[in-house]
Amino acid sequence: MRLVHLFPIAAAIALSACGSSDSGEAAGDAKPMSKDEVSAKAGSMIHQKPGQYETQAELIDFTIPGMSDERAKQMKGMFAGALEKGNNYCLTKEDADKGPEQMLQQIAEADCTVNQLDVQGAKINADMQCNAAGDKPGDFKISGTLEEEGSDLTMQIAQPIPNMPGDAKMTMKLRMKSRRIGDCT
Repeated sequence: MRLVHLFPIAAAIALSACGSSDSGEAAGDAKPMSKDEVSAKAGSMIHQKPGQYETQAELIDFTIPGMSDERAKQMKGMFAGALEKGNNYCLTKEDADKGPEQMLQQIAEADCTVNQLDVQGAKINADMQCNAAGDKPGDFKISGTLEEEGSDLTMQIAQPIPNMPGDAKMTMKLRMKSRRIGDCT
């Protein structure tokens, strides 16, 4: 399943940092979830109905430490402009039948450590770290709802900036809403 089907636009951004090497240790005292734990939690998630979906995304926050205000404003405008265009996609019956389990299994198998995945009905709360090639791990949090005909998700990303002194991180907060608008065209 293409990740864009469940976590349009922003998930692709977050998961692009996920490679395919062995996972690093999670930050703090949190014990990373095993692949089996992730699969079990994913099994209880709601499957979306096949069809044509429309997604709108909003950039809520964007910060890069050490960047001039003018340049930061340009970067934020660039990201916000790309997100405002929205995205339409067709969720095929085959992909809908696979549900979110396959996507979460891919995360668990990539260079991402799933520290938390809570699923209660339509509500989802996830916390993971993903390693970019040769860089320190970035933090990714997803919360919101995933329903049969839509989703409303907020993603927070804190990604270390290569070649910056200390622990400087680019932070981004996005909100994505998708809704089924009919059958695939």
